[in-house]
Amino acid sequence: MCVILVLIITARTRVEAHAAVSTAKAVAAKKQKAQGNLQEPQCSHLHGDLPQIPPGHPDTGAREAAGELHICSSHKAGYFIGHALQQALQMPKTPFNVTFGQTNGATHGVCNIASLAPLCASRHSNRSAVILLEREPFDMIISGLLYHATTNSEPWTKCTLKKCTLPQDRCCVANCDILARVMNNETVRGTEWWEDKGCSPQSLSAVVLSGGWDAGPGIEFATFLNRGLAANSWTPQVQWKNLRKVKSSVALQMLLWMMSLYPDAAEFHKELLTKFPGCSIRKCLSNFMAGPAAFHSNVSDILAATEVADGERPKIQEELSKADTSEHPSKHATDGVVPHEGREALKAIARQLDEMYLGGWIARSYQDPELYGAQC
Repeated sequence: MCVILVLIITARTRVEAHAAVSTAKAVAAKKQKAQGNLQEPQCSHLHGDLPQIPPGHPDTGAREAAGELHICSSHKAGYFIGHALQQALQMPKTPFNVTFGQTNGATHGVCNIASLAPLCASRHSNRSAVILLEREPFDMIISGLLYHATTNSEPWTKCTLKKCTLPQDRCCVANCDILARVMNNETVRGTEWWEDKGCSPQSLSAVVLSGGWDAGPGIEFATFLNRGLAANSWTPQVQWKNLRKVKSSVALQMLLWMMSLYPDAAEFHKELLTKFPGCSIRKCLSNFMAGPAAFHSNVSDILAATEVADGERPKIQEELSKADTSEHPSKHATDGVVPHEGREALKAIARQLDEMYLGGWIARSYQDPELYGAQC
């Protein structure tokens, strides 16, 4: 499924963020309808959040004296390399305490603009840096489709949209309800963000239903996606067994991406770039996946930006080489699910659906140099 990797070196600054309270009852009621009906829980097994040392902890003073390096990534956009960087750049190899988190609506840690704003604003040297790892949106969507269609590591993919079959899993309930309500033309968390952009997530619902989602007692999310990957042949060109099911599977994954991933990532990315451009260095995830030379080059950029001592760089490069997915595929890798031709054909379908039902908004979004994915 397009992502964000942020590395920040600076002294910890205490932040107090105050939410603005609307005085207009009509506006408040509208926001309550959109956000109060469903609040997606922050689930560590989906979002990969790591424990944060709380304020006042005995280690806080040492952390402030050493400086901190914070790594933030959106889901499906740098999770594996983020963890690898955290381990490789940790003290004593560098003078930094390194933490890792994700930007999927997180309200804790430093992976939100409220925490990063004062840190970026108070920079006093070039050593402080924010490195944004972006991912091409359609690549992000199809990567998510292939992963969710074939993995057993996320329980919610065993749910249906009609009724959650694993109600004890909070993320299962949340993801089911988000998609079910969107397909039922209800306003939920995220729909208003897209409507403000002139898009309607519900416009993709008919495509999903055309693939037979509403037939029978209900079908599991993963099974539905997997049905859309069946092909009679992959070369010289892809011949799908049932193109309607392929399109409906792509549309369903696009809906999930639109509702649960992109709005938070896009807003975080845009605000950081526009308010603190000097604090940001942008990288594209695909550059880390383009072979050993490209991987080494991007790691070198990170080490230079963080001013890691020259003597430590070869050892860190060697350690991080194990995270080069072109040489050592991770358990999250989806390259082997379908051939390259199939992946490209799925992305072409996603672009077609974007043009037909969203007015080409996704494709246009990363052509703007200040928006997410522009470096890809």
